[in-house]
Formats: sequence, C-alpha cells, structure tokens
Amino acid sequence: MTIRYACATTGDNLKELRKQVAEFEAIHPNIRIKVEPIVDTYENKLLASYAANDAPDVANMNPNRFRMFAGRGALVPLSTFSDLNGPDVDLAGRYPNYIKAFTYENKLYAIPRDVACSAYIYYNKRLFREAKIPYPDGTWTWDTNTRPELREHDFVWVMSELTKRRPGEARPFQYGFAPSWPQLWMETLLLSSNVRMWDNDDHPTKLFLDRPMNVEVFQFAADCINHNHWIPSNNDVSMGAGSSMQDEFRKGKIAMIESGAWEIKDMREKMREDWDIAPFPRFARGTTASLPGEGNGLAIFSTCQHKSEAWEWIKFFCGPKSLAAMARAGESQPSLRKLSQTPGVWLPAPDATGAARLPEHLGITDEAVLRVRHVQTPDWFSGIANDLGGNYYSVLAGEHTAKEALTNLQRDEPGKLALALRRVDAPPYPFAPAVVVGVLLVLALVAWIYLPERRKKRTRSERAEGRSAYLFLIPWLVGLAFTIGPMIYSLLLSFADSDIIQTPRWRGIGNYADALNPAIDDTLYVSLKQTFIYAVLSMPLGVASAFLLALLLNQKVKGVPLFRALYYMPSLASAVAMSLIWMRLFDKDHGAINYLLYGADGKSGFLHLGPLISNFLGTPGDPINWIGSAKTVIPAFIIMGMWGAGGGTIMFLAGLQGIEPSYYEAATLDGASNWRRFRNVTVPMMTPYLFFSTITGVIGALQVFGQSFVMTGGGPDRATLFYVVWLYQKAFGELRMGYASALAWILFVIILLITVLQFGIARKWVYYEGDLK
Repeated sequence: MTIRYACATTGDNLKELRKQVAEFEAIHPNIRIKVEPIVDTYENKLLASYAANDAPDVANMNPNRFRMFAGRGALVPLSTFSDLNGPDVDLAGRYPNYIKAFTYENKLYAIPRDVACSAYIYYNKRLFREAKIPYPDGTWTWDTNTRPELREHDFVWVMSELTKRRPGEARPFQYGFAPSWPQLWMETLLLSSNVRMWDNDDHPTKLFLDRPMNVEVFQFAADCINHNHWIPSNNDVSMGAGSSMQDEFRKGKIAMIESGAWEIKDMREKMREDWDIAPFPRFARGTTASLPGEGNGLAIFSTCQHKSEAWEWIKFFCGPKSLAAMARAGESQPSLRKLSQTPGVWLPAPDATGAARLPEHLGITDEAVLRVRHVQTPDWFSGIANDLGGNYYSVLAGEHTAKEALTNLQRDEPGKLALALRRVDAPPYPFAPAVVVGVLLVLALVAWIYLPERRKKRTRSERAEGRSAYLFLIPWLVGLAFTIGPMIYSLLLSFADSDIIQTPRWRGIGNYADALNPAIDDTLYVSLKQTFIYAVLSMPLGVASAFLLALLLNQKVKGVPLFRALYYMPSLASAVAMSLIWMRLFDKDHGAINYLLYGADGKSGFLHLGPLISNFLGTPGDPINWIGSAKTVIPAFIIMGMWGAGGGTIMFLAGLQGIEPSYYEAATLDGASNWRRFRNVTVPMMTPYLFFSTITGVIGALQVFGQSFVMTGGGPDRATLFYVVWLYQKAFGELRMGYASALAWILFVIILLITVLQFGIARKWVYYEGDLK
C-alpha cells in the first residue's frame, strides 16, 4: 500500500528525505511512501486538498499554524495509538514546548520532528575584529535606546558600531544587523519584550494594541531601519535583483543576521569567512525571554485509510535513527533533546575540521529552543492577525509612525474582534430552505428564458427547426449548467459563514452588512478606490495605445507583418511571467528603467528625468522605488499594462481593414484633410470596436489581480490592494468563503451597473453601419 506524505521540503533537502524513505521501505516492504512536496502557501494548499477530500495521509505541520487543521477536525488524535507513550516515540525526551504546541484540547495531534528557534544571531567574526568588538558571549541585552556605557553588552550599541558609512554618503556600505525577513525582526522584539497585544492567545476578547510599550517597541524597530539605517530594508539590498539578506551577509555587507537553524547547512557550504552564532539578546527591562520559532511535526489526516501504516512511518521518521541522520547532514535540529546535545550528531564532532566544525557555539541552540513560544490563536482571529502583520510592514517601511498605525488599529480592530466572536456563535446554516431557494432560482431562470417563446405561435416547420436548434445547443446548455450551478451556490453561500470544511453557519445579510460598514472594515472602500483609480487611468490609456498602434500597423510599408507579430507577442505572456520581468525592470538600484532615468552615476540619465521625478516625489537624491512606494506603484502597473497593448491592437487592426475604401475616396473628393478623414470616417466606423474594447477593458481593469498578487501582495500601504486581491485573501488566505462570496456578488453588481450605464451612453456615440436613425 502507498502512504502519501506531504511536506514543504524542496531542492537539495529532498535528497536526505528520500534516503530515509528508502530505508523505511526496506524495513517495511509492504508500505510505499509517496513524497509530495508542496511549494508556497503550504497550509492553504493542504486545507484545500482536505476540503476536496484529496488530503495526503501524513503531512508536516508547523507548530504556529497547526491549529487551523486540528480545530477543523482534520487530524487524528495520536492517543488512538497504544504505543504513543512507549520508548519508540519517547515523548518525555522531546522539547516540552513543542509537545505543548502540537496539543489541542488536551490531545496530541503531531509528533515533533525538527525544532528551530528563528532568532539565532549569525555573525561575521572578521567584522567584529575590525570594529574591535569582542565576540558575543550571550550576556548582551537590548533596549529601545543605545547604552554606550555597556559597550559589547548592549546589542543596540554593537549594531550601531558595526554599521559603516563612507564620508558624504547617507546609505551605509556595511550594515550592523538584518533579519532574514522584515516581520521576523518585529516578532522577535515583541516576544522578547513580552508585550501583550491581546488578552489571551487561546480565546482573545480584548485588544491592547496602542499601549505605550507596544508603540515604543514598534517605533524602535522602524527607527533602526529608517532613521538610524543600522538595518537594511529589502530595497537596500535589491531584493528585486535576486539578492537576499543571506547573500549580503555572506558578502560581508551585513555584520549580523537573524535566522533559524535551517541556515547552518548553507552557511557551512557557502560562507567563505569565519562565522559563529549567538542567542538573540534578552530584553533589559524584561523578566521573561521568549523567542519566535518554527519547526515541524508529523500528523495523520482524518481521511487517511491506512492509519496504522501511517503511524509506522511517523515513528520511523521522527525516531532517533532518522533524526540523527538528518541532524548529521545539517538539515534540521532534532526534537529529541539528547540528540541535540550529542557531539557528532547535531553538535560538531570533537575531531571535526573545516566548515564541519562551525559554528563553534552550536550548543546554544538547546537553550534557545526552550525559549521558543508559539503564538497560537484561533482560526477566526486570523483576519485581525493579518491586519496586524500588514501594519508591521507599513511601520517598518516608514509609511506610518508606530503611534499612527497602532492607534488606527485600536480604533478599527475591536469591532472586527466583536464580529468574529459573534460569527463563532452563529446558528447552523438552513440547508433545506437553501436547496429550495436554489431550485426556485433555476426554475425562474428557465421560465424567464423559455416561457416568452411558448406564447408565440409557430408553424410546424418552425417548431421542428426550433427543436433542431435546441439539440445543437445541448453542449452549450450543459456548459451553462456548470456555470449557473456554482453561481447559485456562491449566492447562497454569501449568506453563510463558511470555510468549505466545517458546517456553515447562518449569517443572513451579515456578510454584506459587514463589508459595506466602514466602521467594521473599511477595506471594501479602500480596495474599490484603488481599483477604480487603476481602472480610470489604465483603461483609457490601454485603449488609446492599442488604437494608435493599430493605426501605425495599418500602414502599407515594408516589414509591417513582422512589426505586427512583435507588438502582439507581449500579450501572450502570462501575468506571472510578465510580473517577474517587470520586477527586474522596476528594481530600485539595478533596474533598467532607473538606469535609463538616472544613468550609471545616479545623477544624469535621459534628459535628467530621474532627479526631477525624485524631487517631485519628495525623495531627492533617491532613485524611484517603483513598486515599493504607494506613490509610484500604480503608475508602474499602468506602464506594465500598456506593454501588452498588442492584444487589443489585433482587434482594432481588423476593424480598420474592414472600413470600405469608398468612404475615404468620397471624403477626399470633398476636400477633407487627413485629420478630417480620421475624425469623420475612421473614428465613427471604429466606434463599435472602441465600445467593445471599453466594455471589456473596464471589466478587466475592475478584476485586476496578477500584478498585485505576484509583485506587491496588496502593498505598499494597501496601494495595490485591488478588489479581487482582497477577495482572494479572504477566500484562500483566511478561508472565509461566505464573506468572499458576498464580495464577489457585490463586484458582480458593480460591474453590471457600469456595463448597463455604458450601453445606455453608447446610443449617443456608437455608430453601427446600416442603422436607421
């Protein structure tokens, strides 16, 4: 039999995993393990597969997000296996905080496999020596201000001293510190200082977002990046050009980097300088010292048909032999403490040489893992947690001060929390009446289409012809049924609170009322505003550029077929491919567009346009941050859209070639100039094509998704949080399918009203040849 095993492991890390699979299959010849790596949005894809009744048998679980599965009844409690507490599993020998993290309602659902504190400080020894700073010994602390009298015992002082600038340059050539990703820095400071953002992780009922200590920690985190420049931003290290914080650390441009144990293997292989690790400093004014952490545990899905065989795989893969093999390969720190403390397993062997002996102080990982605290909140709290995470980025990017961001959150989020608590207590969804309503809607639709035809008197031949027509229409009607059915289901679901896994709960018009009430959530109006701004700017420019391009390509000159093909080809590129290309072009430091505008020296460039635009944007001396600034990201997206104007050009070209030459000949005989022929012949004859392009352009612009999803994720500062991006986040990010369905129907009504309005106005300007007026 085959056991499907899902994991987020990819690349070279799969090699050691497949070795363990082969060893297990040799011991259990009747069991085959099918490894199914999942790339990106791992948990969401797992939940979707479970909802579709296609979940794997065993899957890796992250302790920070495991409750989204256990809380939905998707996992098997491991207490059903009699040997859970036996020596093969050895629960007592594993890190207790990870056992607790995988426990839900007093039941254990996953066996920890690897553990990982995310807050190890990797440091470059050469840069410490050059700055004449002793290596970290674990006694340092941090506070929200520099304490120079403590010297190397103050992390903030060390960070500032390791930051180096050349005379006359604002940007450092060497940064003192960097987190692997921006949110990690904020999460570490919040956990380390033990500030509380809400009253209880298991069941939050009150928020304390704008407490003075919270504001102080938030602002300190931002000032380290934007004011003191001790920490680089993503743009400072040119993420768009393919670099990363780890790359810059290995180049010696960053003195310290915060990351987890998963970096050790890469550091051993790629770091050419001498390096070591130290624990993240404790907060000077705190009594506890929690740290963020990741890790993995193996759990069995409730849909698994071979639970005993799946349990055998978990016992083997989480057992000491397999854990030791993964640890020796540098893949992961084992969840069994004894192995984590054993030289030659996780710790370097006494006779290790070269890179294998590094880091010298790997032993600090044991104590650091014990400091890990997993913040586990209910699934219904995810919307508030996502809003808070979005504000991490806005504050760290300098778009808002900590006081502004947290005050606004404290004003808006309690209403959302109260609403989330009400949704938990909502009554079950009335399925029987919903089915009746659905059937009635289908019958009403059929009657609306068919009954008017029944009233007409037809001859026998006309009736026979009608029956033949319906026979030919059967494939289309079948396809229509597959469209109408989901639409009606979506309409009924819009009155429910549903994640498509658990039993839906009845909300009535609550989803619509919440979406339209800015006191509860202003995102509807923000997303509509940004979507309409994009549509109003991009649609006319897109139609105009396609039309003008068609006029050029309609000329009878040599090589026109080649030019037509070249202009059309960009429209064939997928949204993802196009976004990845333009991310490189728009890169702040290494992009071709800024190179053209600013030149190699950053001051010249084409017509000196770059410095002029920077002055206009209020960032003199700084290159345009095309996709990292709320002021320029929508213009950047519009430029991207015009690059694909060739698709509309083909339609306009067909229309231009369909205009009778006699019209132009008559206008010429009347003495009309080129402009008058264009205005009085070309434009009127092309109005049906312009109208069609306007209709489809508006519909397409109001559903813009790909660029924002790939390039910005809705940021910066919600500038590209277009309506469909927000809908997607609600549906697949938070699994609020009922709310997302309501949003979809609101958008449908908006598009329908705009389309009806366009058809009404079209009577005044669209000319159809042959119309009698």
